[in-house]
Amino acid sequence: MKENGPAISVVVPCYKAVRWLPECMDSLFEQTFEDFEIIFVDDGSPDATGKLVDDYAAKYPQVKTLHQKNEGVTCARRTGVAHAAGEWVCFVDADDRLPADALALLYKAAGEAYDLVIGFHHTRGVDTVLPVDELRHCCLTGELLPAAPWGKLIRRNLFATHPTILELPREIVKGEDMLMNIRLAFATDKPARVIPAQVYLYRNNDESVVHTVPSYRSLRGDVRPFSYRFHPA
Repeated sequence: MKENGPAISVVVPCYKAVRWLPECMDSLFEQTFEDFEIIFVDDGSPDATGKLVDDYAAKYPQVKTLHQKNEGVTCARRTGVAHAAGEWVCFVDADDRLPADALALLYKAAGEAYDLVIGFHHTRGVDTVLPVDELRHCCLTGELLPAAPWGKLIRRNLFATHPTILELPREIVKGEDMLMNIRLAFATDKPARVIPAQVYLYRNNDESVVHTVPSYRSLRGDVRPFSYRFHPA
C-alpha cells in the first residue's frame, strides 16, 4: 500500500455469509493486483459472520471489519465507503468471487479521464469509452451495462461529493442497484471506460435478494440485449 492509502478499497457487505465468505476471501487474496484494502461490513448477521470477519482482520493487516445493526445491503455499502481510504471503490458481494486478474484489469484501464471503469460478469462485453450522455442513457434504460454495483471501479470522491448516491430507502428492494448506477452516472461529468473482460464471478444464490424478491431479474440490465451503439476505445 502507498503511504497515502491503497489504490482500491474493496467493500464487502456481509449478512449471514458464513457459508460463502471463505471462497470470496480466497478470491480476493488470489488477486494479481496487490495495492488494495478489504473492508468487511457485518450487517447485523445473526450467525458467525461477525466473528469470521474479525478473525480475518486479526490475521491480515489489509483487512478492516465494521459491524452495524441490520440495515440492509445498501446501507452496508455506504458504511464501507465511509471508511474507505482507496482512490477507487470496488463492491463485492460476500457470496461471489473475483477472477484472479479482476482488479488488475480494472485498474489498468483506470485514469484521470474516468470516474467509472466497468467490466462484466460473463465473457461477453464491449471495449469502449462511453460518453457521459450515453452512460446516463445506458443506466436509465438498462442497456449495454449490467445494472449492478459490482464489476466496476468507482472513484471514491464521487461518494464524497454526492453523498445521496447510496442514500436509498431500505424499503426499495427491487432495483436499488440500478438506482445507484443512475445516480453515479449523473454524479460524473466524465466518460466511462468499459472493458470486455470478465471481472466478476456471480453466484446464483437461492437465498439472495435477486432470487427471493419476485420479478427482480426484470430490472437487471445484464439480461437485456446488447443493442446500444458504442464508440470503440
